[in-house]
Amino acid sequence: MANALGKVHIVVDGLDECSEETLRGFLILHKELTNKAPIYFLITARPLPTIREHFKDDLKLEVRATDIDVGLFLEGRAQSLPAWIREDDDLVSQIENSIAKAANGMFLLARLHLDSLKGQQTKSEVESALHDIRNLPTGFDALKVAYDGAIQRIDLQMPNERKWARRVLSWVVRAKRPLFSDELQHGLAVRPDDKTLDHKNFVSLVQVVSLCAGLLTINHAKDVIEPVHHTTREYFEIHQQDWMQSGEQEMARACLRYLTLDSTSAQEKEVSKNSVFLDYASRHWISHSIKFEESLQEEIKWFFRHKERVAHSVAVQGTYYSEDARRWDNLQFATYFGLPLVFRALTVDHEKTEGKPCNINISQWANRGQTPLFLAVKRGDETMLQAILQVGGNDIDLNMRDADGYTLLYYAVAYHRTQILCAFVDLPPENIDLGLEFPDNHTPLMYAICENLPEMAKLLLCARPKRLNLDHADWRSRTALSYAVESGNVEIVKLILCFYGIGDVSSSSVLPTNMNLDLTNGQRETLMGIAVKKGFHNIVELLRPHYAVPTFDSAASSPPWPSFLDEYRAPHSNSLFIDDHELVDAIATFQFGNYTDQPLSVDPRSFSGEDSSSYPEMIRSVPDPTTGLGKRQAESPLSDSGKKQRT
Repeated sequence: MANALGKVHIVVDGLDECSEETLRGFLILHKELTNKAPIYFLITARPLPTIREHFKDDLKLEVRATDIDVGLFLEGRAQSLPAWIREDDDLVSQIENSIAKAANGMFLLARLHLDSLKGQQTKSEVESALHDIRNLPTGFDALKVAYDGAIQRIDLQMPNERKWARRVLSWVVRAKRPLFSDELQHGLAVRPDDKTLDHKNFVSLVQVVSLCAGLLTINHAKDVIEPVHHTTREYFEIHQQDWMQSGEQEMARACLRYLTLDSTSAQEKEVSKNSVFLDYASRHWISHSIKFEESLQEEIKWFFRHKERVAHSVAVQGTYYSEDARRWDNLQFATYFGLPLVFRALTVDHEKTEGKPCNINISQWANRGQTPLFLAVKRGDETMLQAILQVGGNDIDLNMRDADGYTLLYYAVAYHRTQILCAFVDLPPENIDLGLEFPDNHTPLMYAICENLPEMAKLLLCARPKRLNLDHADWRSRTALSYAVESGNVEIVKLILCFYGIGDVSSSSVLPTNMNLDLTNGQRETLMGIAVKKGFHNIVELLRPHYAVPTFDSAASSPPWPSFLDEYRAPHSNSLFIDDHELVDAIATFQFGNYTDQPLSVDPRSFSGEDSSSYPEMIRSVPDPTTGLGKRQAESPLSDSGKKQRT
């Protein structure tokens, strides 16, 4: 579309305010778009290191507000000052001039400095505060000082006001997405032992935001409460971690309690006025709770008793487990959400209640292979896997199959779960069979090679050869080595050859009998033939020294070359026609048994015989049994038309 329009201009404002993940994605997309089409960007952003490096070769213009701009901003904000200050024109002018210079073009800093004057009671106090402001660092260095001052003003309030300001700030800063006003109101209203939501606990958001020393603002257009600036969030994450941690733990408890209230329901098609916090709590309770798992075990176990609401929480995560989760039990929920401590606590509770250890292999959990083990492997949660193995001990069957016949090892490979696969490879042979076949007759190694997962194949090849069942052939009579050759992955081929005792693959040793490279697979192709046909020069060169070529029988009618070269033979001739010069060089030094010690030779002349268009220019000739041993093939006519002859 951009090419059709001729030129496209895109404006991006505030790129620095994106999350790190979003920023990385945008920068990749920006590079792709500008390289492919006439697309031009105008971007505003702070000079963050990542942004500065990406755009280092592009035109830049530093945009800063002047003192006049900041003065106009302060003139509008001055209405928030106490009346006795507003009535003193000289004092207002002094405030505007002093703050404009100290702000150094930063509107946020000007706002914070202005807010710091609201608590002053006399003209002398205001002038003293302005003197301190004039002596503060300027620019970004002044922000921390300004934020520290805001925190001090919060802490000087009455104890209950200070508590509410801290609560609201921690909720807004640590929220996983901007909270709507009614969501925040509902969340703050939850009490630890509530069974229903008590509207008497609702707080006036306008009032509590006013307690936050200007660090929060109500965005009326979006109906959300948000930090006054993105640097506000950064400040709290760096300088107020203890405060934020305590507030987030309260958020986690509120989410868990809200999800179990009698007045909320996940079944309602439309969220009622009593369930406005349900969506946020269902989606994000685990993000807030997981770092406090040890202290929140009882709350989480209580939530797990409400299976329908836990299943709803699984559903809103956007996974394909939505329907199956309705049939899960608590251990499956603990595994899915990655809660190893809760998992152990649940097994202990089961043993106390039932008087016997919990069997985590019971069959009723095997719907679609979703036992705790399968869930941990599919989600790539190594910590959860280790917790399950510790609880289950020797009773765990790591070779179990799901309803479709697939194993834990299959899902570790298929889902690219590197850490899980490493853990399996490190287990003793008696614990897990690394060569166990899948329903399609492939071993894990064969599957990894076929699906182009070289890293997974390399991890499997770290195990002992006997554990991988390398000699296994599938229904097409193909082995892991033949699939590796067909994939063109030289490194994997080398590793497998080493497993067959070749060791130094550059040596001239011959492969064991059971690995003769001229043996056919299910499609009547040889390993060398596959490499030649696909033009994998490096693999041809790799296999060539180990190729056991059969002795030529002069009485036989077959030509004196390995069968994999048959398709390159010219009609009515013993000449080979190969169009790939690198491939020619790779196979040129083959020694053909006892028939001759002369390698294939090159005839650089182009072929122009009958149907010459179907043959490549490079011609290889081999000894002709009819003309004697060790001699080049004699020139022979390719047609009766008297056209130019070539060997």
